[in-house]
Amino acid sequence: MTIRKSLSTVVLALSLTAVPALAQTSPPRSNTNSQSQTAGKAVAKAQIDVNKIQADLNKIRAKVRAQVLQKPEWAQVTNEKKVAEAALEAARKNALNGVHNKPEYKTLQKDRDDAQQVVSQFNVSGSGVTQAEFDKASTTVVNNGFAMKNMETAALKDDSKYAEAKTQLEAAEAKMKEVDSQVDVTLKDDQEYQNTAKQLETAKTALNTAKTQLAQARQQEEQARQADARSRAQQQNSGSGGYGR
Repeated sequence: MTIRKSLSTVVLALSLTAVPALAQTSPPRSNTNSQSQTAGKAVAKAQIDVNKIQADLNKIRAKVRAQVLQKPEWAQVTNEKKVAEAALEAARKNALNGVHNKPEYKTLQKDRDDAQQVVSQFNVSGSGVTQAEFDKASTTVVNNGFAMKNMETAALKDDSKYAEAKTQLEAAEAKMKEVDSQVDVTLKDDQEYQNTAKQLETAKTALNTAKTQLAQARQQEEQARQADARSRAQQQNSGSGGYGR
C-alpha cells in the first residue's frame, strides 16, 4: 500500500508539472496572422480605390476627346481615318481572295483539312488511326498551316493597292495622335480631371503603403513561425536529454 501510494503521488506530481511544461512548448499565438489578413484586406481595398478613380479619370478623358473630335477640323481627320480603314480592309480581302484561289493554296488547304480529320479521329475509340498516322497528320496540319500563312503574307506584301491603303491609314493615324495632344492640352485646364488625377496619385501612394505593410506582416509572421519551430526543437531536445539521465 505504501509503495502504491508513493507511486500515485509521483504520477500526480508529474502530471501537475507536465501541464505547464506543455503550455511552455506551445507559446501563445501572436497576432501576426490577423495582422497579415488585415493588411491583405487593406491592399484589396486600396486596389479597388485605384481602379475606381482610374476609371473615373478615363471617363473624363473620353468625354473631352469626344468634344475635341466634334470640332470641324478634327471631324475631317476622323472621317479620313474611317475611309482609310475601309480601303485597307477591302484591299486585304481582295489580295487574300486572289491567293486563296490559287491551285497550290487549295491543295495545301485540302491536305490540311484531311489531316485535321485524322487528328480528330485519333482520340475516338475504335477509329483505327495508328500513332504513326496521327504523327504524320499532325505534322501536315502544322506545316501546311505555316505554308498557307506565308502565301497570304507574301500576297499582301506584293499587293500595291494594299500597300497604298496601309500608307494612307498610317497617315490618318498619325493625324489622330495630334488629337490626343490636343486632348492633353485641354485636360490641363479641366479642373475635374486635375482633381481626379490628384486623387489617383494619393490612392496609388496608399496602395503602395498597404503593399509594404502586407509584406512586413508576412515577414514577421514567417519569422515568428521559424522562432516557434526553433523553440519547439530546443524544448524537445532538452526533454529527451532529461529522460536519458
